[in-house]
Amino acid sequence: MKNAMRNAITLILVSLVASLMVIACANPMSAEEEVIGNGGGLFTVTIGGGTARTIVTWANTLDSSRLTHTITVSGGTGGPFTGTIPTGGGTVPFSVTPGQWTISVEARYSGEVIAVGSKTVQIKNGDNGTILIKMNEPPNYPSYTVSFNSNGGSRVDNQTVKKYSRARSETPTRNDNVFGGWYSDSGLTRSYDFGTAVTGDITLYAKWGQTAPTLITYDVTYGKDGNYGVFSFIFSAPVSGLTRSEINITAIKGNGSVTFVSLEGSGISWKWTGYVSDITEVSVSISKDGIESGTKTVTVGGEAKPTIITYNVFYVKDDKIYGDGVFNFTFSAPVSVLTADDININIVATQGTNGSVTKENLTGSGISWYLEVKLPGCQGDTSFSVSISKDGIESRTETVLVHL
Repeated sequence: MKNAMRNAITLILVSLVASLMVIACANPMSAEEEVIGNGGGLFTVTIGGGTARTIVTWANTLDSSRLTHTITVSGGTGGPFTGTIPTGGGTVPFSVTPGQWTISVEARYSGEVIAVGSKTVQIKNGDNGTILIKMNEPPNYPSYTVSFNSNGGSRVDNQTVKKYSRARSETPTRNDNVFGGWYSDSGLTRSYDFGTAVTGDITLYAKWGQTAPTLITYDVTYGKDGNYGVFSFIFSAPVSGLTRSEINITAIKGNGSVTFVSLEGSGISWKWTGYVSDITEVSVSISKDGIESGTKTVTVGGEAKPTIITYNVFYVKDDKIYGDGVFNFTFSAPVSVLTADDININIVATQGTNGSVTKENLTGSGISWYLEVKLPGCQGDTSFSVSISKDGIESRTETVLVHL
């Protein structure tokens, strides 16, 4: 019911004999009470619900601009008297003599009687007080059935709703589909407003959205692999096309840094490898559609990033060894394993005859290693580019000039 229905509707009855006045206020939400006192000859009659019956539910749903009250005062000398309180409220005066009077009320909505109530009171000279008139539905007041078609969703029971009352909204479920509300037509073009007063049997239809995607979750742990830190990801479903830029690892505690080296994996298992130096705690998140967002906190070892081993190299021509000469490598720290495939040697310039480079034999240990080579076809001053492709050894290219 709109706010206007909550305002008092006043009925005034004036006694011809004892100057008695009765005021009736229609407020459908009032509780039942009756207070009779002496003195001013003033009665307030409140129209509404009561303890014997539930407050009439239509009072909350109706448009007050279509609601009127017809008041009849009968039984005493000179009666009956009838008046109508118009839409929006108002005052209707009556002149009555002291005696027994019955005050009857009919509530009409667009002319249709939707609630009735009455009370008999004894009006005496000088009395005053408050009288409540309880309103009930009239006999055979109609009720209607509101049916719910959940369109494959969970069952929703029908509701029996009195005329001009409102149905209650229910929320069904259907697998992982998103419920899109109730509609008054099977084509799902007219959304139903549950604030609407029910005036007949209706069927409501559930609308469903597309299946809500299930986000892939993951756990992440930290471990060591030699000098590297490794973040291992286990996903709740296979992940494809995960890239370095989609994994965010940020230092929380410590003054060091996180340096990416590699990312590998497939399906539900992926590994991020890198240097994690002077850090004890990091935040980890993944920025990829379909994977849960949010940040996870991971404790790490806090190890310092290992020092990269540097080296120097020079060439010695020695006809006594197998080959044409030796590239000598001196490292800044011991190297435990080194293969000829780790060493890259290429001709970059020559003042004589171009030839080729053949790696023959690699020997050494610790900080000193020797690579014997053959240089067929090389004559004159020749420049060679030398580099080493091995984790933990500096990545650079050095140019070595050889006199042949």
